[in-house]
Amino acid sequence: MADAAISAAVKVVLGTLISIAADRIGMVREVKAELERLSNTAATIQGFLADADGKMHSQGVRGWLKELEDEVFKADNVLYELNYDILRREVKYRNQPMKKKVCFFFSSFNAIGFSSSLAAKIRDINTSLERINQQANVLGLVRKHQKEADAAGAAASRQTDSIVVPNIVQESLLNEYQSQINQILKVSFDHLSSPSVKKCFAYCSIFPQDTELGEDEQIQHWIAEGFVLKNNRVMEETGGEYLRILLQNSLLEKVGESWRTYYKMHDLVHDFAKSILNLESSNQDRYLALDSSKGLEENTIRTIPASIRTLFLHLEGGVSTDMLLRFKCLNVLKLSGDDVKFLPSSIGKLLHLRLLDISSSGITSLPEFLCKLYNLQTLTIDDHELEGGFPKRMSDLISLRHLNYYHDDAKFKMPVQMGRLTCLQTLEFFNVSQKRGCGIEELGTLKYLKGSLEIRNLGLVKGKEAAKQAKLFEKPDLSDLVFEWESGDRESDNREEDVLEGLQPHPNLQRLGIRSFMGNKFPQWLINLSKLVELRIVACKRCSELPSLGQLPSLKRLSLIRLDNIRFIGDEFYGITTKEEEEEEEGRSQASESSSRRRKFFPALEVLCVEYMENLAEWKDADQVRSTVGEAEADVFPVLRYLSIQRYGTASVEELSIRICDNLRELPDLDLFGSSLQRLTIEDCPRLISLGVNGQKCPLLLCLEKLRIDYCKGLTTISDKMFESCRFLRSLEVMRCPNLVSFLLNLQETPSLEKFVLENCPKLIPHSFKGFAFATSLRELSINSPFSSDDSSVDDFDWSGLRSASTLRWLRLEGLPHTESLPHQLQYLTTLTSLSLDSFGGIEVLPDWIGNLVSLETLQLWDWENLRSLPSEAAMRRLTKLTSVEVDECPLLRQRYTPQRGIYLEEEISSDPTSSDSEQEGNDGAQTSVSCCFPSLLKKEKPGES
Repeated sequence: MADAAISAAVKVVLGTLISIAADRIGMVREVKAELERLSNTAATIQGFLADADGKMHSQGVRGWLKELEDEVFKADNVLYELNYDILRREVKYRNQPMKKKVCFFFSSFNAIGFSSSLAAKIRDINTSLERINQQANVLGLVRKHQKEADAAGAAASRQTDSIVVPNIVQESLLNEYQSQINQILKVSFDHLSSPSVKKCFAYCSIFPQDTELGEDEQIQHWIAEGFVLKNNRVMEETGGEYLRILLQNSLLEKVGESWRTYYKMHDLVHDFAKSILNLESSNQDRYLALDSSKGLEENTIRTIPASIRTLFLHLEGGVSTDMLLRFKCLNVLKLSGDDVKFLPSSIGKLLHLRLLDISSSGITSLPEFLCKLYNLQTLTIDDHELEGGFPKRMSDLISLRHLNYYHDDAKFKMPVQMGRLTCLQTLEFFNVSQKRGCGIEELGTLKYLKGSLEIRNLGLVKGKEAAKQAKLFEKPDLSDLVFEWESGDRESDNREEDVLEGLQPHPNLQRLGIRSFMGNKFPQWLINLSKLVELRIVACKRCSELPSLGQLPSLKRLSLIRLDNIRFIGDEFYGITTKEEEEEEEGRSQASESSSRRRKFFPALEVLCVEYMENLAEWKDADQVRSTVGEAEADVFPVLRYLSIQRYGTASVEELSIRICDNLRELPDLDLFGSSLQRLTIEDCPRLISLGVNGQKCPLLLCLEKLRIDYCKGLTTISDKMFESCRFLRSLEVMRCPNLVSFLLNLQETPSLEKFVLENCPKLIPHSFKGFAFATSLRELSINSPFSSDDSSVDDFDWSGLRSASTLRWLRLEGLPHTESLPHQLQYLTTLTSLSLDSFGGIEVLPDWIGNLVSLETLQLWDWENLRSLPSEAAMRRLTKLTSVEVDECPLLRQRYTPQRGIYLEEEISSDPTSSDSEQEGNDGAQTSVSCCFPSLLKKEKPGES
């Protein structure tokens, strides 16, 4: 296994050598012959390696392989020196095209500074490699054509990739023997489809166990180490294919969460990969992760081989300026630790460096010498942390592919002339400014941009033609775009509409956000984004028309927030066309007969958020849409699951929340939201007049489990029809509706009801509620409205039905300020465990029948301004399960009760040496509340216990 891993490493480096040599042969005349010689020699060795893989049992072959390993890594270093110098001169002369041509034409210029020494190094390497070739002949290695070897490897891979170790983790857990586990892993490793994939697998182990790795992060490391070879595809795509191979072979595990996807290695697989990353049989360690918090010795860094390729360094105590000076072959450097406050100047000497990650450090500024790292491909920085912006010469990083950094401040300064970073793929944001070299046109030359991009300060773009210079339409790999104008009120003109028109993205776009756009309408290209999955339109305060989104086939999530000028949601929003337009469309699609088509509006939409739409007065519902299009069976929001109509928060049609809608007079038909509604909240809608009127049942509330209606000052009617199908309603709360006069509820229609709260609806009368005897699931009842306006109406309440509610455990009654006695029917509620009685201001003495409530555990008395006496001692002693008595705002009551002491006067407390501190505090004459709580059920005291 060890020699196979070394062979894989050598094959990868040889592939890199051939690629670099081929790329640079025509650029440096002085070493052209030597580069051709090197390329040919490397190709020959590749043929010998294919045969050597089957002869690793030979000591001679293994020695030959180790010697070859040293030489190919030396060659790799030399070619990267050559590549660096070519890039350096390209940066220096790119603004002087004629001088650049002259520079590269005359070999005498190339000889200055590097060619003599570099040519000598390449000659020495060629001599060594040719000697190694001769040794291969002596060892009897047969040279295979590379295509032959690749085909054989691919065939072997096809036979095994899909079947070898399909469940490594499960087998490992069942098998206690490490050697057998390793053997299983070795089989899978040996049959990976290419040496590059083997190197990528082993490299994953440099990350600590249980590290959650993003796909991009892994691939960027692999590319930086040269494991992903150049071919006709973008290297990142090839890296993605390698990742899928590792997943297929169960060597990596993919974990998906609602907001991200990451990859990890099982501990046993990680141990195996680590064993082949830096092999003992290899000549040198090339990949190291060191952590000073785990006992790293001060002189350890001095013992690290100078040829190290990847170094993860976590430091507690900072970094010295020359700490990294020795490691001139570094490809990957990850610095971490809060004490690492600056980049050491020695980094400027790391000419091979292709990936720098300082995202877990305390670094907040980037030095100018960083811009001399012309081979740097990936720069990763902790979001929001840069204080002074990017270095001035940032555009000199000519090889940069991924700038992993996000800052949410639109005033953050961008590098000048970013358009020169023509390899750039990852750019998370771009702040347009008026500074020369910072305009939106800089994006035009970045044709490889992919993933997410946020473009801000679009108010500085002069018009449509200027916006088109960003060439977003020519960037098919951009999946997420956000367009943002400066916030705040400003005069509206057509320029912003023109700019947005000019920012037309490629049809591949999947997610789009538009913020603070002050045009009146949206561009037509929006309705042609057939792959758009998510759209957020925020704070576009002057827009009077919503875009026609109802026919977007892929749209799953739509947010419309703070659109102050939208008053009506109608035909345009759904994408309903006029008759003339329909006829034109019919003429364009003869193949499909209209009689067989069923119209769909928002066919894929799952999440809809409509928030802070303070002037929205009318929303065309599903029935109106069907009527307009003349199709009773048209599908409107057929898969909608989540809906939020409010100023804040989110909800769903499993949970629908409608809050703070000042102008909403009537809810849209609940048919609009589908048949899966489970939780419905309607809050602070002052002009809403009625719910469930017009005599209709609400068949689509079949799944409703929770209904909350709160603070709707204009609400007068809640129809009993609304509950006829609510067989699964478990919680019903109606609160703070001062004008609600009609709310007829038959609890026989809601057999699953467990909680019923009715508070601060003073115009309701008690006989509105019948059927408590059928509330066979009711456990919690809080009610004050029937009693708050007319004390004489208490007898009209359905006490007999409530008495039959054998499941009732928690009861709260409020609002009889003048009655002189409690409703006597309460004494029969013997299943109660908690009783709360509020605002019974006319009662002076609690009746002894309170002792009949034998299940009572908690008793609360609030706001009894005339109460002077508790029930008798004997009555209270019958409450054997009572653990808590809370008395609040009862100023005339001097008695207190605890199960241990029974009833006593507050005046006794100060003279009682056994009383607790809390009881002593009750001696204060101003005290009007006492809470006596006991952590467990009462037990008889044993003799001798106090």
